[in-house]
Amino acid sequence: TEAADTGAPSVAPDATSPASSAATRPPDIDEATAGSSSEAADDAAADDDINAFGELVMALAQPAAMALGMIDHPAMAGRDPDPVLAKHYIDLLGTLRDKTRGNVSPQEEQLLMGLLSELRMQYVAVAKARPGGGGIIGGAQGFSGSDITGGR
Repeated sequence: TEAADTGAPSVAPDATSPASSAATRPPDIDEATAGSSSEAADDAAADDDINAFGELVMALAQPAAMALGMIDHPAMAGRDPDPVLAKHYIDLLGTLRDKTRGNVSPQEEQLLMGLLSELRMQYVAVAKARPGGGGIIGGAQGFSGSDITGGR
């Protein structure tokens, strides 16, 4: 038997119609869940940015700390601290701070400023402990108090 023809055109949902997409969507996903997953993805991306920035900061801070004798490393075993090398990496971190000022999260700023302060204080201590101390190492000018505080 055939279905009765009412004269109205038969409309089957196509792939672009809302009825079709609702039919193919898994029943446990609704609009609220889709929105929260987008927010979760944004939060994960922000965490990745913080982690990437932290890794960059640590990649520059680690050689400075090793050169100052703050971290044991087989390559530095039995060697005196190398304040010239340390100053190079500390200067790079200072440049990073200057170039990213206002564009980092409070956590990133705290990490960078904390490391810079620690490294600069250790640098000053190493520079003063060396013969001839006084902040002049290998003809290079050492840090001043305003360098340690960031000019504040």
